[in-house]
Amino acid sequence: MKGKTRFSCTIMRGGTSKGVFLMEKDLPADPDLRERIILAVFGSPDIRQIDGLGGADSLTSKLAIISPSEAPGREIDFFTING
Repeated sequence: MKGKTRFSCTIMRGGTSKGVFLMEKDLPADPDLRERIILAVFGSPDIRQIDGLGGADSLTSKLAIISPSEAPGREIDFFTING
């Protein structure tokens, strides 16, 4: 697949929302490339996000980037992005 990047993800749906879960270690460290990948997952630059995993409303599309935690008492760290 020329021009494509593959990485593992999990997609979960709850009610009207769906979430894409990515492992931080699978994403590039370069913030610009990481942002382009996240936008592509949601189907951007489509104004209504209908050509990717995003929905027509940014409130119903979420993405979480997960990594193992180094903090005592926590197993994971994550941050979320609304589409």
